Amino acid sequence: MHIHTKVHVNGTWTDAGYEGGNTCHTGQLFFDEASVLASAEAEPYSTNTTTRTTLDEDTIYPDNGIEGGLLKLKYKKNAIAEGVVATITMGVDPEADNNGT
Repeated sequence: MHIHTKVHVNGTWTDAGYEGGNTCHTGQLFFDEASVLASAEAEPYSTNTTTRTTLDEDTIYPDNGIEGGLLKLKYKKNAIAEGVVATITMGVDPEADNNGT
């Protein structure tokens, strides 16, 4: 399981939201298997019938390893539904241009 990330720089906040600038990073952050399995037991995820892709089956994660976006999750054992805190240290190059051009 993963979530997608983008880092935008050099834009400005307007009444319409954040505009302009460029995307200097596009990536993914991954969840460890134990946390995914624990969350799968909590509502509403326990009713999910979608086939899940594990980290070993993921086409992106194996080339990244732990330095490549594995989130460190903290939650009460057997009580993940009460909430999760995730941390990761991530460095990006604000001068990079990852706008897909």
